[in-house]
Amino acid sequence: MDNVILVGVHVNMCASRRPFGLRQLARNGKHVVLMRDLTDSMYNPARWPFVSQVRGTELFVQHIERRICPTHTSKFGVKLKEHCKANGVECEPFYQGAPDAKHTSSQDSLIEKLKGAAAKKSRRSPARNRRLH
Repeated sequence: MDNVILVGVHVNMCASRRPFGLRQLARNGKHVVLMRDLTDSMYNPARWPFVSQVRGTELFVQHIERRICPTHTSKFGVKLKEHCKANGVECEPFYQGAPDAKHTSSQDSLIEKLKGAAAKKSRRSPARNRRLH
């Protein structure tokens, strides 16, 4: 896995600071993008910088864009499949109600890929699998 699009809540907590978050993924050489309109922050408007919840999230997203990784909107996901197909890259975006989704989750997709790889490996000719004595 080299490319990661991160979505989810608390961009100022889990999404950026945890071992699996944006900052660590970027440090480990992964290509990361935050889907900024599909995230939120854990923010108390009664504390500094004393702005609304929405503005607090915007400020942290700006910090991420300056210091950690690029961001994009979910509109990017709509065109992603077309772009991947045009460049010969397999892509199966999944979202609730996706019309042509083959899998119901990323786990289902991964399991199918792993089973396919194992099946290919076991189809090797018996001569290739024999040990030389």
